[in-house]
Amino acid sequence: MRGALRERSGGRTTSGCARRERRAARDQARDAAILSPATSAIGLATYARHHCKPGTVAGYEAAGRLYLIPAFGRRDLRTITRADVKQLVYETLLPGRARATVRANLAPLRELFNHAIEDGIVASNPAAHVLKRMRGEKARAARAPRFLTSAELCTLLATCRVQAPRWYPFVLTLARTGLRLGEALALRWDDVDLAAGIAVVRHAFWRGRLQAPKSGTGRRVDLSRQLVATLEAIRADQRSAALWDGVVPSPWVFASAAGRPPDSDAFRRGPWRRLFVAAGIPYAWPHCLRHTYASLLIQNGESLAYVKAQLGHRSIQTTVDVYGHLVSGANRAAVDRLDD
Repeated sequence: MRGALRERSGGRTTSGCARRERRAARDQARDAAILSPATSAIGLATYARHHCKPGTVAGYEAAGRLYLIPAFGRRDLRTITRADVKQLVYETLLPGRARATVRANLAPLRELFNHAIEDGIVASNPAAHVLKRMRGEKARAARAPRFLTSAELCTLLATCRVQAPRWYPFVLTLARTGLRLGEALALRWDDVDLAAGIAVVRHAFWRGRLQAPKSGTGRRVDLSRQLVATLEAIRADQRSAALWDGVVPSPWVFASAAGRPPDSDAFRRGPWRRLFVAAGIPYAWPHCLRHTYASLLIQNGESLAYVKAQLGHRSIQTTVDVYGHLVSGANRAAVDRLDD
């Protein structure tokens, strides 16, 4: 009798613990089954850090923190409808934000649904094609990029050589290679073969962080004779200065007094802006030298395939979309040669 009571008493305690454990397990399983913007944000962030560039990761995190999680929180993705996504879009557009900005903020949500589709959790993506480009928006996106004329470029380089000689090799490199600003800043002497007249683009700086180039892969870029001579001169100067100071020469092609590449934002806000004022040329971003380089190559009769290789575009379609309008004018003489 005492044993039965002890068993009953012990059974009651054991049964209560078991019920609590089963309830906790059910709650855990239920929470695990809920794939929401909040609960899956960590997983998406981890995925992005391993597969995307830092800029994309930062954009995903900001979009989730500012828009997606406040709107949907821990709501199960399976209950989010296309109408819900459209409502979020329209509410976000109301303060006057650009459509392109709102579209970019939806990117993490689209990715969440894409992963959920792959895992068999949902059948469709309600965030896909929600905010399509408008006809006028497409026209603005396809608008020709800003580039300098040959005369403007000559004026800019001549002004730089006199007014800002320290920056002349760097600006000349941008103008003669079409490198992106971060790619030029990330050049090391090991990447440059002056005897062969080539440079290998392996890295790029983005917000002070060294990463892979935008295309994700490296490329070889041809160097002009003028640029080779200029780079030989600054390498000799760097070696002489290092020998005088008793230090190892900097591995960076464009090194500051501290031995590191200069800050890109400081260059844009300071020397670059002052250079345009001194040259009397309407201001343009440093990226205009990349467009100028490509446009001058095409005007000199170079093929789009060569321009693509020099610029490092992933697809020649990008080269055609951006610079294809220049080809017809440059090659107009070709149709005349077809005449009898």
